[in-house]
Amino acid sequence: MLAELEAARKDGTLALIQRGAPLPIKNAGPAKSRQQVIDEMRSESPKQRRARMELTTGG
Repeated sequence: MLAELEAARKDGTLALIQRGAPLPIKNAGPAKSRQQVIDEMRSESPKQRRARMELTTGG
């Protein structure tokens, strides 16, 4: 916990949290094309689809 606090202090996120400011989103890599996303959705298993639907619809 102390290590996390020190890391937040060093990278500036602690100051943002204290002010109630939104935290910056870290880049997760290159964006996918629309077609790549569609292809992934078409090939997902029923279990993966249920999990995705629970996230996007709240259950």
